[in-house]
Amino acid sequence: MDNKPTGLGDTIEKITEATGIKQVIKRFTKATGIDCGCDKRKEILNEMFPYQKPACMNRAQHSVWHDFKENRGQKITSPEQEMVARMHSDLFHHKFTKPCTCSPKKWNEWIRDIDRIFDTYGKTTTKDA
Repeated sequence: MDNKPTGLGDTIEKITEATGIKQVIKRFTKATGIDCGCDKRKEILNEMFPYQKPACMNRAQHSVWHDFKENRGQKITSPEQEMVARMHSDLFHHKFTKPCTCSPKKWNEWIRDIDRIFDTYGKTTTKDA
């Protein structure tokens, strides 16, 4: 999987991991049951300070994503995984990879990323298919 930071939040997380701060916070969270808010803060910082601006959707991508949103079930199917991974790599300029299916966290993150671009379709200049 591509470990390249997508924004400032990822970089801060890497620094806290390297310095041992993240382990201290994890222990504190486990002992107190108080969420540190690190994941939400990372997500916000990545959105506010991305390292590379994502591409706009073209009409074909918009149509595919619209159909996906309209017909999506509780679980993401294998063909849907392929489509999500390919579209995310195209829009966010990273090597095509498919996250592990053992945890939905990365899949949900990628779906949210694509949803943000989908929601701005038509508000920005788009390319034809």
